[in-house]
Amino acid sequence: MLHPGATYQELARLPDAPGKWLAARRPFLFAFILACTVSFAASGRLTLRLVIPATIYAGIEVLIEVVALAAVRSKTAPSFSHSLDLFFAGFGPWLLWLLAIAAVWTFASPVSAFRWTGPRWDLYIIGVFALWSGYIDFCFFRHVFHATPRRAVRNLFVQRAISWTLALIIFGAGPLWPEIVRILGI
Repeated sequence: MLHPGATYQELARLPDAPGKWLAARRPFLFAFILACTVSFAASGRLTLRLVIPATIYAGIEVLIEVVALAAVRSKTAPSFSHSLDLFFAGFGPWLLWLLAIAAVWTFASPVSAFRWTGPRWDLYIIGVFALWSGYIDFCFFRHVFHATPRRAVRNLFVQRAISWTLALIIFGAGPLWPEIVRILGI
């Protein structure tokens, strides 16, 4: 997470490991940690009745990321399973953010937790993690997909436009429009 350029240069040189598990292990880990965060935020503890369905819902986000990555995948890239594994290896900043959110909701009262993770404060923190993650993804496109800097930036923006737009439509469409109306004062 701290030296993604050098890390991806080294990882891109490794041979593809066989097996479908390679393509699923890191995406599943992300979905599982996202589901655990939902459980902690909803109940202050880890419960299977929340983790199992939340993992399924988080799988939708993983599928969105897979589709967006497939849309920008280059012909010179390693196998799709290897590319997918390396791409999700760059999700470290998001995993840290989710673990921090889970910790706040576990150890703080609901009022304090909402104050810490509420909409205004959370946007600044998400911005920092989005920039950090963006740099990691840029390095992924540069070194794993062998893209020029310009092409890596293009891939980054296309991948993010696809994945974040779909995620916003699927997960945020309900409360999105009333919030826009509230912000605009219409």
